[in-house]
Order: sequence, then C-alpha cells, then structure tokens
Amino acid sequence: MLISTLIDTQVDLGACGPSQGMTRKDFVAAAEIVRLGTPEQHKAAVAAAFADLFRSDNPRFDRGRFEAACGLGSPAKPGR
Repeated sequence: MLISTLIDTQVDLGACGPSQGMTRKDFVAAAEIVRLGTPEQHKAAVAAAFADLFRSDNPRFDRGRFEAACGLGSPAKPGR
C-alpha cells in the first residue's frame, strides 16, 4: 500500500540534489494531501512523517499548525 510505503520510507533530501528549502506553499500542499487524500486511520502517521521531514528542513516549522491544517486537532490560536 502506498501509504505504508510513504510512512516506512525515509527520504534523503540530499540525494535529490541541492535543496532550495521548502516553502509555505509546500507545507500547505502537503497538509491538503493529508487532509483530503489520506484515509482517516493513517492521517496522524502521515502527518507526523511530513512534519518530521519539514522540521529537518526548517527549524522554525510549526508542527501544531501543520497538524491542524491536516485536520488533526484544533488550529493554534493567533499570536502563539
């Protein structure tokens, strides 16, 4: 199954050539994929895999905000 492969596979960003870094646009697209295209029973695991990847690329990545955008939990309050 594709979802389990995604969860079990570790991505080596260095193998893809020079990275320009991920942008907000990338984070939003990934959250939409998780929210709309991932079976409910796999959402938390897929969101966590994406969040770990994004955090390794950007130390300022907001995991809670991403998880809320994925449909997990409630959105973070403004100013926090």
